[in-house]
Amino acid sequence: MLDDATSPAFSDVSDNSWAAPAIFRMKPLGLINGVAIDLFTPNPMMTRAGGGAAVLARYLENPLPPKTDSM
Repeated sequence: MLDDATSPAFSDVSDNSWAAPAIFRMKPLGLINGVAIDLFTPNPMMTRAGGGAAVLARYLENPLPPKTDSM
């Protein structure tokens, strides 16, 4: 089960889905979107290349801030 910080934002992605952790981490970063406010449609007719290109394009528009070392 996922903790509260990564709780589902999409009604069609279950907590125990193999992809749930990645989906719920990337959504707040703006790297992925659903097809509606509460729907992700986890099994669309899309190639991995198409999905990867969409994530890469969103990242390039809004890159993540540099990670700082706390050591």
